[in-house]
Amino acid sequence: MKIVFLGTIGIYHPILAAHLYLGRELNDDNSHLSGWGDFSQEDSGYPILVGQDSLGNQVYALGAGIEVTMTRETIKQLVEILGHSPDELLIKTISVQTEIALIYLYRMAAFRILQKPINAVVARLLRPEYASLQRQVDEFKAEARFS
Repeated sequence: MKIVFLGTIGIYHPILAAHLYLGRELNDDNSHLSGWGDFSQEDSGYPILVGQDSLGNQVYALGAGIEVTMTRETIKQLVEILGHSPDELLIKTISVQTEIALIYLYRMAAFRILQKPINAVVARLLRPEYASLQRQVDEFKAEARFS
């Protein structure tokens, strides 16, 4: 099975949620987490493989810009159209209160020289959201009956 944590900017809160789901610790800058703040992966448009859980499920993070709801529904419909079981893919939308700020900061990072400082600002913005991210991951685990 594939598990996708979906949000506006995949390299930020969705990637943190994916790492939390896999039992990894967050810290002040999160530079130790694979995929964190990696603009080339975000720009590719592909889901970012974060790892595999103890049950063998592949865990991904994906950014959808401001069209998170539409992206979620489109993915679900494509799974159905392609003849796959909905049980093969679980999607968890991850949201944070700082969504709008993250979008603007991400756009500013088009200037490569700003990417590292922007990642530092984003890490600081998201720190107060860690409890909310953990709560969303825990709710997902409860809904999906994962431990």
